[in-house]
Amino acid sequence: MGRLLACLLCLACCCAARADEAARQVTLPLAGGAALAGVVESADGAEVVLRIGPGERRRIPWAQLAPRGVYVAREALAPPADGHARRRLAELAADLGLWAEARAEYEKALGLGALTPEEFAVLAARAEEAAVEQGVRHARLRAEGGDVEGALALARELKLAFGASAQAARIRALVEELLAFVHAADAQAAEDAAELARMQEEVRRAKELLERRLRAEERIAAGDAAAERSRAARQQGAITRARKAAEEADEAWAQARRHLGRLRRLLPRTDTEALARVAGRLDALDRKQFDLRLAIAQFLAAPGSRNYGQADDWARRAAFIDPVHPALLALGEELAEARIRLRISDVTNARPIVR
Repeated sequence: MGRLLACLLCLACCCAARADEAARQVTLPLAGGAALAGVVESADGAEVVLRIGPGERRRIPWAQLAPRGVYVAREALAPPADGHARRRLAELAADLGLWAEARAEYEKALGLGALTPEEFAVLAARAEEAAVEQGVRHARLRAEGGDVEGALALARELKLAFGASAQAARIRALVEELLAFVHAADAQAAEDAAELARMQEEVRRAKELLERRLRAEERIAAGDAAAERSRAARQQGAITRARKAAEEADEAWAQARRHLGRLRRLLPRTDTEALARVAGRLDALDRKQFDLRLAIAQFLAAPGSRNYGQADDWARRAAFIDPVHPALLALGEELAEARIRLRISDVTNARPIVR
């Protein structure tokens, strides 16, 4: 029986030791932004000793700790039930600018009898005011730096911690200010997006204008070269080569016309000079195409060719551009007179009976 009681006592002591050790597990923020986790074993005026693992200890100078790290180390060593120790810890937190922690420690000191209610009211009010002042300043800095979400998170923390205090009005004002900032930022973002879209559209338009202009000039040059080959073939009496080169030239100029038409639609109405240049290029294309179509029609209707069907087709194409041109009207009359009239037998496929 005695042995059993001894075992139970040993087990209880071990559990208590483990619970105490778990309670003292802390994370110490360092001045450089990193953090160390472990159990605070001791501290003196120069450093704090942190046990990181079994048999591993780190001696950390106080200067290497962030302000919150200093408070966490001191808080881990302070007796939980010592009111005066909690009051000194509250004063340390206040000196470090940790006003929310200072207010919490003042509450513990009050509960442990180290503060009178009057003293607590004065100290807590000062801590609340300083904590909210600090929180508002940090929230505004974050918002001005573009971290609106972080600023709103700070405002929510302030509201949770001090929403029922005398500083509630300041916290509400901060939230309203941040919301107004968000709305203004959204409006500015929408305006910036619209401006960016406008600039992108201008860039796209400028790019297409250049591309259309280059393609039009390339097609005009290709049409000019094909028209020259057609002219040389007509001089040589080469009917097929003249007609094919004319088709190539006519198609190239038609493509150039489409590019110029798109160019004219893309140009701003205020750019009268550019619009006039495009109109001039289209007029020049009209003259080139009409001259080519009339020339090839005349060539195909000439005695050396007498291809009246194709000549009539090219004459109709020329009429699309200038239907009352004297030379074209004369050619039309010539083609009408030279057209071979079909016999009834050609239409009905009836043939006379030869006996």
